[in-house]
Amino acid sequence: MTSPKACSWYYDWTFNYLPNRSSDARYVRMLWCNGGFWQADVNGTPHYAGDIARQDYENGFVGRVWLIYNEPDDLGQCNLADAVFAADYFSSAWDVIKTNDPTAKVFAGGLLWLNTPETRSWWTTFVNRLSSTGNLNKLEGVHIHLYPRLSTAPTRMETPCASSYCIPELTQVANDWYQTMHIGLGLGDRPIWISETGWLGPNSCTPQRLGEIRDNFMQPLSQWFVGQNPGYDALSWYVSRDTFQHTACTYLLDNLGMSGMPTSLGNYWNSYHP
Repeated sequence: MTSPKACSWYYDWTFNYLPNRSSDARYVRMLWCNGGFWQADVNGTPHYAGDIARQDYENGFVGRVWLIYNEPDDLGQCNLADAVFAADYFSSAWDVIKTNDPTAKVFAGGLLWLNTPETRSWWTTFVNRLSSTGNLNKLEGVHIHLYPRLSTAPTRMETPCASSYCIPELTQVANDWYQTMHIGLGLGDRPIWISETGWLGPNSCTPQRLGEIRDNFMQPLSQWFVGQNPGYDALSWYVSRDTFQHTACTYLLDNLGMSGMPTSLGNYWNSYHP
């Protein structure tokens, strides 16, 4: 499988944060949670998702991808315990988007706790609800998150990492999810993206530490994606623009220094995902 270009798409967890992103064909839109279909842009002006989709269509942006949900199975994010409700909302979101932009592609998921019974049951219920209501065709793609579980006090019954950087466990989770929860649920004809991965463990960002993250996490994960990946279509490194210490070592661009130039991690990532 050929690795997709790292610069071919990006998103910011919104559908209309900065006006100039609407004119960027690489921009992927998101409906973050069940908050209706209105959202304020960076200037505080509210916008309707259907209007934004129609503007894409009228301006010739064919095939804009929309991601629905960001970690709906996480207690600190959407926390959408009712997967039936989430499926019905997704179906309504598809209607709003596709009525205004028939070329758009609408993905669902953003799931985080991939190897837990709770998340697997949630996703199975979600897919089955779409199927039972005749709406499974609306699920045009899937997106998931793939992070190592480093905590010694798991939030749920997720499998902790036996190795320092968790790559064997992480790739096994990804392989099993693809076979069991994607192929196994009859979704093998649809693209599936890993829309977030990265290293979020607390550490100080010394050059040595950046090198360790690159050599022990980024490199083997990239090698798996390019070589042993069973069918994922995209792999996106999580990039934050905050200054919290726990994410500072994941920067691909020098956000802290504000130069906008790639960090050593960014240069390495681009060597695998040009």
